[in-house]
Amino acid sequence: ADTITPNKPGYFDFPKPEKIVLNNGLTVLYHHRPGLGKIDLILDMKANHTYDTPDKQGLSLFMADILQEGTIQYSSQELAQELELYGMELNTFPGYIAMTFLSKDSVRACNLLFEVLTQPSFDQDDIERTRKHLLTELKLFWDNPTQFSGQLTRQLVYKDHQNSFNVLGVESALNIITKEDLIQAHKKYISPHGARLALVGDFSGIEIKDLLESTLGKWNGPKILDQQFPALFPVEH
Repeated sequence: ADTITPNKPGYFDFPKPEKIVLNNGLTVLYHHRPGLGKIDLILDMKANHTYDTPDKQGLSLFMADILQEGTIQYSSQELAQELELYGMELNTFPGYIAMTFLSKDSVRACNLLFEVLTQPSFDQDDIERTRKHLLTELKLFWDNPTQFSGQLTRQLVYKDHQNSFNVLGVESALNIITKEDLIQAHKKYISPHGARLALVGDFSGIEIKDLLESTLGKWNGPKILDQQFPALFPVEH
């Protein structure tokens, strides 16, 4: 280590994405990386877990998990098999969806994402299985001090502010969330309004705007209102 002479840091020019806005208002940022053969996609929506109400903490995560539990066309198992068959990866979180797929399967992937966003099945068996999974995850969370210490700090600092909410929710809320609650949350918050779509990958031979307009461009939803946050006060020691 004593023989190494440190050099000045080099200049790195971050890639500058192209930007388009679809007819439904969805803002798209993309960057072409030829030769990769795949595409990484992130959909960032305006409403996240801070849009939960105090008595329904965990609703947004519950609803996000249900999006992966089948659609009108695909059962939960069939959707998992379709993703596996084409080597796709799909992850959903409150206000956020990530997807990876091969460039040659971009049309199929975008159509599948459109269906996940707009046509979840809300099957009651899937809802109950997801509820049990979330309750287990919540119990494990409160058994791990490295995780719950941060949550306790947020509750101390933010008190009744939405930033104090645990994205995993609370047990009392998870036990009473109904199918109708999930459907209404989906109708209210899964929307292209205020959303941003970022894509990085190999778009060789792909007309991005045509691809997205014919798939995700058909996605519509309500206007998402700005979140109203209560005033914060100094923490008392």
